[in-house]
Amino acid sequence: MRTPMPILEQIELLRSYLRTLQADCSRAMRESGAHYRKRRVCPFAEELRWRRMQHAWELRDVGNACLVELRHARVLSIADFLPGDQITMEVVLQGQERSPERYLISDVIWSKRDEYHYEVWRLTKAGRPYERGGQTWLTPSTRIRIAKCEDVLPEETRRQCAAFRSRADVLLEGARDRGDIEHLVKWVQERRARGLF
Repeated sequence: MRTPMPILEQIELLRSYLRTLQADCSRAMRESGAHYRKRRVCPFAEELRWRRMQHAWELRDVGNACLVELRHARVLSIADFLPGDQITMEVVLQGQERSPERYLISDVIWSKRDEYHYEVWRLTKAGRPYERGGQTWLTPSTRIRIAKCEDVLPEETRRQCAAFRSRADVLLEGARDRGDIEHLVKWVQERRARGLF
């Protein structure tokens, strides 16, 4: 049975393969451009060149989406806190102290150089997410102290926590272990159809 590599090795391998996909795009564009000004052409060959170029771009975009997914899985595996965790954030800069604030982590997002930040929802005293203006992000640093909070949450917020956790588990397993790209292919095709690429 084939076993998946560690995530860091997968990321490096995928980055090198993305260079191959980019070269395929460039090659398809050069070939299409070489026949652009010819007066006598074969319509089938022109259509095939066009489709080859479209498929090369689409495959490159799917490869980029795969890399984003792998990096997301990487930060989920190294982060101190996971989606669905309730945390408190306290500023520890001298002269800037304020009372701790409660947050609910909705996601962990990759930043450059293997760093990450948390997408969080600020919680009210009752334990519900703020409806307006409550979503923000926190970056672990020496200026703030982030600690896990065990306060009781209402049922609705606990269900939301469970949804965040299950979504992270599915993403981690799908990216790290299975390499499932069908949803990424659909996502790229939908975005290309809307002209967003």
